[in-house]
Amino acid sequence: MNIVGHIENKTAIIIDDIIDTAGTLQLAGDALMKHGAKEVYACATHPVLSGPAISRLETHKLKKLSLLTPLLCLKRRRFQSSFNYQLAR
Repeated sequence: MNIVGHIENKTAIIIDDIIDTAGTLQLAGDALMKHGAKEVYACATHPVLSGPAISRLETHKLKKLSLLTPLLCLKRRRFQSSFNYQLAR
């Protein structure tokens, strides 16, 4: 994954439309951290969260994940209490 610009010691924000398996979000966050981002936040409109998404997000070093459309999948799939996420109201 290519990063455009200088992000060393800066806060990075990833904005995405859909988080399905969270693979792309994980790769993007890893690339930003590898290039020196101080911290990484993420925001997505539609959290599908299928397959390995929950475990990928829980083990990733995102500072916070904001989900704008809380879908029914969040009632069926639970994050561990240590993962920092928020749902829009």
